[in-house]
Amino acid sequence: MEKTKKRIYWVDILRGLAMFLVVYGHTSKSTEIKQIIYSFHMPLFFIISGMSNIFQKEDLSLKDFLKKKIKSLIIPYFLLNLVLLPVSYYSGNIGAVAKFTIPEFLVGILYSNNLGCYDAPSNATWFITTLFLVEVLFYFLKKIFKNDKELMLGIGLIGLAGYANSVAKWQYDGPWHIQVVLTAVVLYYIGYIFMKNVDKIKTILNTKTKIMLTSMILLGIGLYCSITNTRVSMTADKYGSILYFYMAALAFSFAMTFICMRFFDRDLKIINYIGKNTILWLAIQIPIIRLMQHFFPIFEERERYTLLLAIIVYFAIVPISMLINKLLPFLVGKSYKKREKINRKNNITD
Repeated sequence: MEKTKKRIYWVDILRGLAMFLVVYGHTSKSTEIKQIIYSFHMPLFFIISGMSNIFQKEDLSLKDFLKKKIKSLIIPYFLLNLVLLPVSYYSGNIGAVAKFTIPEFLVGILYSNNLGCYDAPSNATWFITTLFLVEVLFYFLKKIFKNDKELMLGIGLIGLAGYANSVAKWQYDGPWHIQVVLTAVVLYYIGYIFMKNVDKIKTILNTKTKIMLTSMILLGIGLYCSITNTRVSMTADKYGSILYFYMAALAFSFAMTFICMRFFDRDLKIINYIGKNTILWLAIQIPIIRLMQHFFPIFEERERYTLLLAIIVYFAIVPISMLINKLLPFLVGKSYKKREKINRKNNITD
């Protein structure tokens, strides 16, 4: 697939649906549901990020590349966590979350919610710093390896190193979850290769019957592997059986991908909007969830209420996102000078 600046509807839909799974994974109290969701929801985000590489310019200099990624990922990461710090501090004081002091939160922000350190105010934002490191690593790998075979070999060796660290008796546990990058870059690469060959894949899966049959088989594989494996946690660099991890992550992810690619390649308004603004959902959802659970315990009592909470939080962030995009776009890596254009493009009420 040739490089394009045009957004692809189904990619945004896929990202928007993946974001709901993240929210539900944080509200659910079911061990079984969490085990299934956690087996693929964060891997899916890294795969989608690799798919989105199609929107990036190939000839960006290192300076321009870093400038772009720092603006879109690192600056929002720090600003959003600083903005949410008072909320998390308050939540700790009332017992909604673990209590940390302001200095401890600041250390948590700098270290990016590492397991050996303090929490960041919004601990789901670990994904942002890790994705930044993945993007930087992938940029250099593409410069070093001149063809797809060499790149595949390099990625494979890095993946083996990531697996070795995850099962080592003494695990390296660095800042910004740098150890997770070794596994995440494999998923990113898979998404990148998929999008490079998406036209060929569409030619093979050219009917609804083929799409549905393939997706059902993949869902079955994903369900079996996720249940058979132990609980996966990418943030903790824990994957259980590496075979079951990759099989579950890829099976579920591509089942969703094929369905979105075939049936949802159109503007679904709100879901598309969420898919284009997930960085805000990553940051805001957990602080809101913990406060809601604290003040309304019913949202923790039964699974149907945890699902209801997920739906409420998922859609309640929409007006917050619209307000921030309009008044404080720099919080999400956007410029004031592009604000009106972005607002028109992302307008979900048209």
